[in-house]
Amino acid sequence: MTPGDSSHYLKPGSKLGLNYTVQSKRSSRLDHLFLNGAGRPEPISTFLGSLNAVWNPIALAIPDEIVADNDSKTAFDIAEIGLVHGPLQSHPPPILQFQGPQCNVESTPFFAELTSFPPSPKVATPFEFYYSIMNKTPLNQRLVVSMSETSTSSGIGENSNGILVSGLVAGVLQLGPYESKTLAYSALVMKAGKVPMPALSVISSRYQSWVIHDAKNPQFCYVLP
Repeated sequence: MTPGDSSHYLKPGSKLGLNYTVQSKRSSRLDHLFLNGAGRPEPISTFLGSLNAVWNPIALAIPDEIVADNDSKTAFDIAEIGLVHGPLQSHPPPILQFQGPQCNVESTPFFAELTSFPPSPKVATPFEFYYSIMNKTPLNQRLVVSMSETSTSSGIGENSNGILVSGLVAGVLQLGPYESKTLAYSALVMKAGKVPMPALSVISSRYQSWVIHDAKNPQFCYVLP
C-alpha cells in the first residue's frame, strides 16, 4: 500500500482484508527426525508470521475562526503537533500486532531442481537438460521415474509430440542416504517457436508423494529456426 492509497483511510465500521504469501523453511539436515517408525519427521507447529499495523489517527485541524490564546499556541508548538484537536497523534504511533493462522510445517525428504536448460535451442540441433535430485534423509529411497508427452497448463493440455527425448523416461531410481543424482536428457526439436517440453514425473515409493511434477507446472522451450 502507498501513502495515497484509499485503504489507508477507514470509515466507521469499515473492514480491511489483506492477502499475503509466505514460504516456510526448515533445517536441511535433521537426521534424528527421520529415524522414527514412519521414516518421516513430525511436523512443526508454528504461526504463518505476524501482521503489524501502525495505528496513526488523523488529527483534526482547528478552524480558522477559532482563536487560540498564546499559551495554548506555545503548548501545541512545544508538543510539535500544531493547532489540532483530537484524536491526537502520538510519537511513536502505537503498533497493533496480529498473529497469522497456525499451521503444521513438514520437512521435505527431497530436494529437486532443473539445473541446466538451454535458453534458445535450434531446430534439428540436439541439446541437453539436467535435473538434480537429493535425498535429505538417512534412509535409502526408491523413486519411480516416468515422462509423458502431455502436460497441463491453466487446465489446457499441452502436447510435446514435436520433441524427441532420450534418457531415463521410465524406470526406477535408487538413492542412498544424503545421496544426490542427476537425470540427464538429450532432446531434438522438430519445429520452431514456443514448444512444451515432455512432463517429467518422479514419485517417492516410501512417501507416495511427488518429487518432480512437471505436468502441473510445464516447462517450455523457445526454439530458433
